[in-house]
Amino acid sequence: MRRTERKQDPREPSAEERLEHEKTHLPFRSWFRHCVRGRGKEEACRKGTRSYDTAEVHMGFVFMGDEGSEKTLAMLVARERSRGMTLSTVAPRKSSGEWLAKRVMAFMREAGCEVEAVVMKTDNEPALVKVVEEVGRLRAAKGGRGLVVENSPVHSSKSNGYIERSVQGVQGMIRTWRSNLEEKWGVKLDAEHRIWPWLVEWIGWLVSRAEVGADGRTGYERCKGKIARLLGMEFGEGVMWKRRRQGGPLGKLSCMCEDGIYLGVKGTTGEMIVGDRKGVWRTRTVRRKTLAERWTRENLEMVGGVPWQMEEVDGEDLKLEVTVMDKDYRERVREEAVEETVPRRMFIYKRDVEEHGYTTRCPGCVSILRGTARQ
Repeated sequence: MRRTERKQDPREPSAEERLEHEKTHLPFRSWFRHCVRGRGKEEACRKGTRSYDTAEVHMGFVFMGDEGSEKTLAMLVARERSRGMTLSTVAPRKSSGEWLAKRVMAFMREAGCEVEAVVMKTDNEPALVKVVEEVGRLRAAKGGRGLVVENSPVHSSKSNGYIERSVQGVQGMIRTWRSNLEEKWGVKLDAEHRIWPWLVEWIGWLVSRAEVGADGRTGYERCKGKIARLLGMEFGEGVMWKRRRQGGPLGKLSCMCEDGIYLGVKGTTGEMIVGDRKGVWRTRTVRRKTLAERWTRENLEMVGGVPWQMEEVDGEDLKLEVTVMDKDYRERVREEAVEETVPRRMFIYKRDVEEHGYTTRCPGCVSILRGTARQ
């Protein structure tokens, strides 16, 4: 039998105590009705007794912008509790769940909980609920074992204090790196500059591999069982990087090393991410420049892509979409997060698929092939 949680039981005061308290109403007394009505605080969130044997991913949206500006960056921060791995990424649009869901899946793959049973804890933000639903569909298509969703109470962000503390740490790192880059480049970074998504991604990667917890280990060490390899380079510095050879083995007259900017490391492969005017690329070989050439303003023009579009397509101008916090913002988000109504009386059976053929990347077809739950 499980015992119930003990709640405070206010004692019955004496008549003399009540009369004395009514003179000043100090200090706060839980047995006095008007004290509770006027000064009662929201009940604190107490830690549960969960052992964290099951992977637990906490997620939350965060907005950052300059004082007096309506332009803010919409970012998603996620952290796996048992291992301490951290994800921070900029959203193309706050209500766009498809790209963010794929990014969360890549993070879960890196943290080792892509298909194992997992608990996802978020608030009730409509756009975030949509991301979680899309993650559930992607996990089911890959044969994920189980997904339990926990939502904090409405208008109570403190109920998910674990992700709130992670958000504060990420925000502090963003401000620190911004101050450092602006001083070295001698410019003020606009909220629409393409470097922001890469900086936010870099901070999540860095926190997972360099921030040591109370147990003396980083999130990466808890997850992988080994110390992460940290390159001795700074984010945003000018570098020389080696690209892949084009035109076959006979094109050896061309130089393979070009100028670029260091934008981080891909977590799953360890490849270095560099940018130039044409786009953003992955490479295995990067060399530092001299200190005089390392921090020139030309580096700001070397970010030719964003994480959701690594290079230009048909001359399309790549511009980071920022969120404008106007009075109709929340209404727009709720409208965009509402899914289209899908008819529920139309069934496609296994014999129909075998007769007419399977569809590539269809969750339902994948579930039939793998023998998992219907999608």
